[in-house]
Amino acid sequence: MPLYIHSITLLLILCLATAVEGVAQTGDTTIFATVQAGGKVAIVQSRAIEEAVRASIERRQYEKPRGFRIRLFFDNDQRARQKSLAIATAFATDNPDVAVYHDFEDLYFRVTAGDFRTRSEAMRLLEKIRKNYPSAFIIACPVNLLETQRERERVFITSDEPETD
Repeated sequence: MPLYIHSITLLLILCLATAVEGVAQTGDTTIFATVQAGGKVAIVQSRAIEEAVRASIERRQYEKPRGFRIRLFFDNDQRARQKSLAIATAFATDNPDVAVYHDFEDLYFRVTAGDFRTRSEAMRLLEKIRKNYPSAFIIACPVNLLETQRERERVFITSDEPETD
């Protein structure tokens, strides 16, 4: 074999031995051990990563978390507005600790209740009210956070419905 191959092999063995010796001397080579030992850690990252994280944080400020509510009413007949208001008011009276939402969207009047993070939480309320609201069902949708829920009224009437004279 040529001499330069032996030289390269010897150099690789020396580098490997030095690296193993360095690890054996320090023991714990985690980033936490380095910081605790007074060492400095430099994080080098692309500007694109920083901008992507910042954009994601800004978008999430305006997004509501996903969760579950119970749909109590959903109809678009001629008396749907009166029925939906009556159901929203009755439910809010019977369940003052549960948020009730009344809205008009896509030509339908809707009444939903609750702000649940899990389906099982919504199921507990659904079983409790099943006798009075037999057609109620669980829907997945954006929900309000607990802090916001405490600060607001329990019945919401939106004005997204068409004007009638």
